[in-house]
Amino acid sequence: MRARLESWITNQWYCQGRLCHCLTPLSWLYRYISKAGKIPKKVYLKRPIWVVGNLTVGGAGKTPLVIHVAHLAKSMGLRVLVVIKPFRIKKALINNVMVPLDGDPAQFGDEPCLIKNKTNVDVLCIAKNRNDVMSYLDSYDLIIADDGLQDCNFKRSCNWVVIDKKRGFGNGYLLPRGPMRSALKWSKHIDYVVERDGVNTLIPGYCLALKNIVCKKTNKTVNSKFFKGKNVLIAAGIGNPQGFFNALREVQVSGTYKQYPDHHVFNQKDIIYFNQFDAIVVTEKDYVKLNALSIKNIFVCESEFIPNKKLSTLVDDLLMQMTESVSI
Repeated sequence: MRARLESWITNQWYCQGRLCHCLTPLSWLYRYISKAGKIPKKVYLKRPIWVVGNLTVGGAGKTPLVIHVAHLAKSMGLRVLVVIKPFRIKKALINNVMVPLDGDPAQFGDEPCLIKNKTNVDVLCIAKNRNDVMSYLDSYDLIIADDGLQDCNFKRSCNWVVIDKKRGFGNGYLLPRGPMRSALKWSKHIDYVVERDGVNTLIPGYCLALKNIVCKKTNKTVNSKFFKGKNVLIAAGIGNPQGFFNALREVQVSGTYKQYPDHHVFNQKDIIYFNQFDAIVVTEKDYVKLNALSIKNIFVCESEFIPNKKLSTLVDDLLMQMTESVSI
C-alpha cells in the first residue's frame, strides 16, 4: 500500500499531475517551517566536511557519489569518515555509533551498511545532532556527509548537490505539492552540482551501469540467458526503482516487477512471497537487508560508477589538494 501511494505521488510530481494542487497550503506551511529548505553557506573548518545532498526527494543518486568519492579518497591515502543518519532501523539510536563491516542493517540502516561494505572507510551513524562529528575533525582528513544539505545547524566546508537529469525538479513546487526540498534561490550556496545520467560534458556528471548479475549462492556471474524460461521476480526498495528496472530490460532480463518503498524493511511475508519464484533479482542496497534472510536463489545486480571527465578532474584535483596539505 505504501509503495503504491509513493508511486502515485511521484507520478503526480514528475508527470505534472493536477491532483497535487490541493496540497498547496501544506507547501506554504513547509516553506514557513523549513524556511523554504534553506541551504546553509560554507564556513571555514580546520578539516573539510563535504555535504552531499538533493534538492528533491530521494532517488537522485547522492549515495553512489559518496561511495565513489570515499573509495577514491581512501585509495589516495586519506583518512575518510562518512557521516549519515540511518532510516528505518529497528530501534532509534541513543548514541552515535560506528558501523562494523557486515553490520546488521536492522540496527544501522541499509545505506550505512552499503557504504561500509563498498568502501571499508569509517561510517558514523548519527543519533541526533550531525555537529557531533566536530569531535572527529582531528582524526580524519576528509569527512563526507551523506544528506544533511538542508540541516541549518550542521557546519560544512562544501555543498554538493546531485540532480537526476531525467527527472529534474518535477513540477518545481516545494513539498508536498512537489518534490522540491529546497527553493532554487538557495542554490547560491551550492558549490558543486553533479548531474546523474546527463549528457552535458561541461557539467560534472556520472551514470550507473549494470556491471554484473551475481548468483549469491555460488558467487558466480550469470548472463541474461540464465533467466530464460524461469519465473523471475525483479524487486527494488530504492528511491527511484525505474532506472533499475529499465537497466534489466535493456539486457533482456524480464519477469515480475515489484516496487517497495525506499528503505523497506523486509519481513516474513516478503520472504514467503520471494520463495515462490525461481530467481529473485535485487539491487546491492536491497541485498544488504536480504543477505541474512532465508531466501532461495537470490541474484544481485552489481553497478559500475562511470564519471564523466569533468567530474573525474574535479574530484581528483580536490583530493590531490588534500593529500598535499596532509603531507606538509
